[in-house]
Amino acid sequence: MERFEQTGVYRRRDGLAKERGMKNHCKKKVCFVSADQSLLEDILFELSKANDCYDVKYSTVAREGAFSGLCHLTNESAVGDVWARYEAHPKVWATVQDDEFCAAYRSQVRTY
Repeated sequence: MERFEQTGVYRRRDGLAKERGMKNHCKKKVCFVSADQSLLEDILFELSKANDCYDVKYSTVAREGAFSGLCHLTNESAVGDVWARYEAHPKVWATVQDDEFCAAYRSQVRTY
């Protein structure tokens, strides 16, 4: 059985919270960037097994040598905990994105 499902240029996986029937996730999410796709997949797979994980996904196509990933969680406290766990990781860059804040600016996003 595959650990992730291919969807376009992403591979995704439902988290334990979604599998248990939760319908929504927190509007903040943890975003990851790494040059090591295998490491990123392993991190996201482990996160997907947490009780408060809604879903995870990562890119299969690198941008300038780096792969992106994200983790949606059920609450802000869990977002903060995951961010803090990976903030100082030597091979992964972690940040928090606030989807509500970004929504007001999506129309301004340029393509290059």
